[in-house]
Amino acid sequence: HKSGFWAVGPAIDQVKIALADLFKQNNITVCSSGYSALFISIKALGISGQKIILPCISTCFAISNAIIASGNIPVFCDVHPEDGNCDKGHVSLLVKEQSIRYIISPNHAGNLSAVSYFKNELKLTVIEDGCQSFFSSQKKSSEADARVFSFYPTKGMNGIDGGAILTANKSIAEKAEQLVYY
Repeated sequence: HKSGFWAVGPAIDQVKIALADLFKQNNITVCSSGYSALFISIKALGISGQKIILPCISTCFAISNAIIASGNIPVFCDVHPEDGNCDKGHVSLLVKEQSIRYIISPNHAGNLSAVSYFKNELKLTVIEDGCQSFFSSQKKSSEADARVFSFYPTKGMNGIDGGAILTANKSIAEKAEQLVYY
Protein backbone atom coordinates (compact mmCIF):
# COMPACT_ATOMS: atom_id res chain seq x y z
CA HIS A 1 0.00 0.00 0.00
CA LYS A 2 2.71 2.46 0.96
CA SER A 3 4.59 2.00 -2.32
CA GLY A 4 1.66 3.14 -4.45
CA PHE A 5 1.96 0.09 -6.69
CA TRP A 6 -1.37 -1.77 -6.86
CA ALA A 7 -1.02 -3.99 -9.91
CA VAL A 8 2.55 -3.60 -11.13
CA GLY A 9 5.94 -2.70 -9.70
CA PRO A 10 9.01 -4.18 -8.02
CA ALA A 11 6.97 -6.28 -5.56
CA ILE A 12 5.84 -8.50 -8.46
CA ASP A 13 9.35 -9.92 -8.79
CA GLN A 14 9.45 -10.56 -5.04
CA VAL A 15 6.17 -12.51 -5.29
CA LYS A 16 7.59 -14.64 -8.11
CA ILE A 17 10.73 -15.39 -6.08
CA ALA A 18 8.70 -16.35 -3.01
CA LEU A 19 6.39 -18.61 -5.04
CA ALA A 20 9.35 -20.25 -6.79
CA ASP A 21 10.88 -21.04 -3.40
CA LEU A 22 7.65 -22.33 -1.84
CA PHE A 23 6.65 -24.53 -4.78
CA LYS A 24 10.10 -25.44 -6.12
CA GLN A 25 9.03 -24.16 -9.53
CA ASN A 26 10.94 -21.71 -11.71
CA ASN A 27 8.34 -20.77 -14.31
CA ILE A 28 5.98 -18.42 -12.48
CA THR A 29 3.51 -16.02 -14.07
CA VAL A 30 1.50 -13.68 -11.89
CA CYS A 31 -1.73 -12.05 -12.99
CA SER A 32 -4.75 -10.15 -11.73
CA SER A 33 -6.91 -13.01 -10.37
CA GLY A 34 -7.52 -16.74 -10.12
CA TYR A 35 -9.93 -16.47 -13.03
CA SER A 36 -7.20 -14.79 -15.10
CA ALA A 37 -4.78 -17.56 -14.14
CA LEU A 38 -7.25 -20.19 -15.39
CA PHE A 39 -8.08 -18.29 -18.59
CA ILE A 40 -4.43 -17.51 -19.39
CA SER A 41 -3.42 -21.13 -18.71
CA ILE A 42 -6.01 -22.40 -21.19
CA LYS A 43 -4.83 -19.89 -23.81
CA ALA A 44 -1.12 -20.54 -23.15
CA LEU A 45 -1.72 -24.27 -23.59
CA GLY A 46 -3.28 -23.52 -26.98
CA ILE A 47 -6.62 -25.11 -26.11
CA SER A 48 -9.39 -23.80 -28.36
CA GLY A 49 -12.74 -25.23 -29.43
CA GLN A 50 -12.25 -28.27 -27.20
CA LYS A 51 -14.16 -30.01 -24.43
CA ILE A 52 -12.62 -29.49 -21.00
CA ILE A 53 -13.68 -31.57 -17.99
CA LEU A 54 -14.42 -29.84 -14.69
CA PRO A 55 -16.35 -30.89 -11.58
CA CYS A 56 -20.13 -30.39 -11.56
CA ILE A 57 -19.92 -28.95 -8.04
CA SER A 58 -17.20 -26.41 -7.41
CA THR A 59 -16.22 -23.65 -5.06
CA CYS A 60 -16.24 -21.01 -7.80
CA PHE A 61 -17.86 -20.21 -11.12
CA ALA A 62 -14.51 -18.98 -12.45
CA ILE A 63 -13.64 -22.43 -13.79
CA SER A 64 -16.61 -22.77 -16.13
CA ASN A 65 -16.41 -19.07 -17.06
CA ALA A 66 -12.73 -19.38 -18.05
CA ILE A 67 -13.53 -22.41 -20.20
CA ILE A 68 -16.38 -20.65 -21.99
CA ALA A 69 -14.56 -17.30 -22.36
CA SER A 70 -11.57 -19.07 -23.92
CA GLY A 71 -13.78 -20.57 -26.63
CA ASN A 72 -14.02 -24.05 -25.18
CA ILE A 73 -16.83 -26.29 -23.95
CA PRO A 74 -17.26 -27.29 -20.28
CA VAL A 75 -18.06 -30.95 -19.63
CA PHE A 76 -19.09 -31.62 -16.06
CA CYS A 77 -17.94 -34.71 -14.18
CA ASP A 78 -19.17 -36.17 -10.92
CA VAL A 79 -17.27 -35.39 -7.74
CA HIS A 80 -15.88 -37.97 -5.38
CA PRO A 81 -17.90 -37.85 -2.13
CA GLU A 82 -14.87 -38.30 0.14
CA ASP A 83 -12.76 -35.37 -1.06
CA GLY A 84 -14.99 -33.28 -3.34
CA ASN A 85 -12.56 -33.55 -6.26
CA CYS A 86 -13.19 -34.88 -9.76
CA ASP A 87 -14.29 -38.53 -9.60
CA LYS A 88 -11.63 -40.60 -11.41
CA GLY A 89 -14.11 -43.20 -12.62
CA HIS A 90 -16.47 -40.67 -14.15
CA VAL A 91 -13.59 -38.73 -15.73
CA SER A 92 -12.29 -41.97 -17.24
CA LEU A 93 -15.74 -42.70 -18.67
CA LEU A 94 -16.03 -39.20 -20.18
CA VAL A 95 -12.59 -39.53 -21.76
CA LYS A 96 -13.49 -42.87 -23.35
CA GLU A 97 -16.98 -41.88 -24.49
CA GLN A 98 -16.21 -38.37 -25.74
CA SER A 99 -12.48 -38.52 -26.56
CA ILE A 100 -11.80 -35.57 -24.26
CA ARG A 101 -8.14 -34.56 -23.84
CA TYR A 102 -8.31 -31.76 -21.24
CA ILE A 103 -9.25 -31.31 -17.58
CA ILE A 104 -9.20 -28.60 -14.96
CA SER A 105 -8.83 -30.50 -11.72
CA PRO A 106 -9.46 -28.44 -8.56
CA ASN A 107 -8.06 -29.37 -5.15
CA HIS A 108 -11.18 -28.78 -3.08
CA ALA A 109 -10.81 -27.95 0.61
CA GLY A 110 -7.07 -28.49 0.40
CA ASN A 111 -7.45 -32.10 -0.80
CA LEU A 112 -4.97 -32.67 -3.61
CA SER A 113 -6.64 -34.02 -6.73
CA ALA A 114 -5.68 -37.02 -8.88
CA VAL A 115 -3.40 -35.06 -11.23
CA SER A 116 -0.97 -37.96 -11.68
CA TYR A 117 -3.82 -40.34 -12.66
CA PHE A 118 -5.31 -37.85 -15.12
CA LYS A 119 -1.91 -37.07 -16.64
CA ASN A 120 -0.29 -40.52 -16.73
CA GLU A 121 -3.18 -42.98 -16.96
CA LEU A 122 -5.68 -40.97 -19.01
CA LYS A 123 -3.05 -38.94 -20.91
CA LEU A 124 -4.92 -35.66 -20.35
CA THR A 125 -3.55 -32.15 -20.46
CA VAL A 126 -4.11 -31.06 -16.86
CA ILE A 127 -4.61 -27.65 -15.30
CA GLU A 128 -4.48 -28.15 -11.54
CA ASP A 129 -6.65 -25.59 -9.78
CA GLY A 130 -4.81 -25.04 -6.50
CA CYS A 131 -6.89 -22.02 -5.51
CA GLN A 132 -8.24 -23.86 -2.44
CA SER A 133 -4.99 -25.66 -1.62
CA PHE A 134 -2.21 -23.11 -1.29
CA PHE A 135 -0.90 -24.55 1.98
CA SER A 136 -1.38 -28.26 1.22
CA SER A 137 0.31 -27.78 -2.19
CA GLN A 138 3.49 -26.20 -0.84
CA LYS A 139 6.73 -28.07 -1.41
CA LYS A 140 4.79 -30.74 -3.35
CA SER A 141 5.61 -31.15 -7.00
CA SER A 142 2.79 -31.43 -9.49
CA GLU A 143 2.68 -33.25 -12.80
CA ALA A 144 0.07 -30.80 -14.10
CA ASP A 145 0.85 -28.91 -17.28
CA ALA A 146 -0.08 -25.77 -15.35
CA ARG A 147 -1.04 -25.15 -11.73
CA VAL A 148 -3.02 -22.04 -10.83
CA PHE A 149 -3.54 -20.16 -7.57
CA SER A 150 -5.79 -17.32 -6.47
CA PHE A 151 -5.10 -14.68 -3.84
CA TYR A 152 -8.70 -13.52 -3.55
CA PRO A 153 -9.69 -12.44 -0.01
CA THR A 154 -11.49 -15.76 0.66
CA LYS A 155 -8.40 -17.89 -0.08
CA GLY A 156 -5.92 -19.29 2.43
CA MET A 157 -3.15 -16.99 1.18
CA ASN A 158 -5.05 -13.84 0.39
CA GLY A 159 -4.68 -10.26 -0.68
CA ILE A 160 -6.79 -7.74 -2.50
CA ASP A 161 -6.77 -10.17 -5.44
CA GLY A 162 -4.26 -11.76 -7.76
CA GLY A 163 -3.40 -15.07 -9.33
CA ALA A 164 -0.42 -17.17 -10.30
CA ILE A 165 0.40 -19.80 -12.88
CA LEU A 166 3.16 -22.31 -12.16
CA THR A 167 4.48 -24.66 -14.84
CA ALA A 168 7.53 -26.79 -15.50
CA ASN A 169 7.22 -25.94 -19.19
CA LYS A 170 9.15 -22.79 -20.13
CA SER A 171 7.23 -22.40 -23.40
CA ILE A 172 3.87 -22.37 -21.59
CA ALA A 173 5.24 -19.81 -19.11
CA GLU A 174 6.51 -17.57 -21.92
CA LYS A 175 3.12 -17.71 -23.66
CA ALA A 176 1.37 -16.94 -20.37
CA GLU A 177 3.66 -13.95 -19.75
CA GLN A 178 2.77 -12.56 -23.17
CA LEU A 179 -0.94 -12.75 -22.33
CA VAL A 180 -0.69 -10.88 -19.00
CA TYR A 181 -1.15 -7.14 -19.22
CA TYR A 182 -1.39 -6.28 -15.49
